[in-house]
Amino acid sequence: MLLTRISNRQYGGIEQISLATIVQEILSDLSEIYENRSLQVSYQEEGEFILSINEDLACILITNLLKNAFIHTPERGEIKVYIGSGILRIENSGDKPLDLAYISGRFHRAGNTPEESTGLGLSIVQAICEAFRLHLSYAYTYRHLFELKK
Repeated sequence: MLLTRISNRQYGGIEQISLATIVQEILSDLSEIYENRSLQVSYQEEGEFILSINEDLACILITNLLKNAFIHTPERGEIKVYIGSGILRIENSGDKPLDLAYISGRFHRAGNTPEESTGLGLSIVQAICEAFRLHLSYAYTYRHLFELKK
């Protein structure tokens, strides 16, 4: 239903949101949840990334991207989060690249995804990006790299 509401632009008001504030809060929560995995998490901020977006959708966007990094980083792996002027970069260690043909497909789940996952996370991220004219890219060079840009 969320994907349909996003596609039909059925969401609340739009406001100026600082992604850094949301990233820091969610990063803190996820670091606590996954502390037993001994992940090395770093955060660097070198500029502002302000979006005109619905606050709930901004939280869903950031939560899905960060949660994927936490879930798919091997134990004792590394997650790096960077915010600059108009860019959010999330990088995490990983064993093999994601299949680009399925990366934002609905109900797609990678092999090590928990059973409770619906496989909709990146589809939702992509729908939010399209609705708010954001660019999301993915690359793999022995590390997963997601970049979100205006």
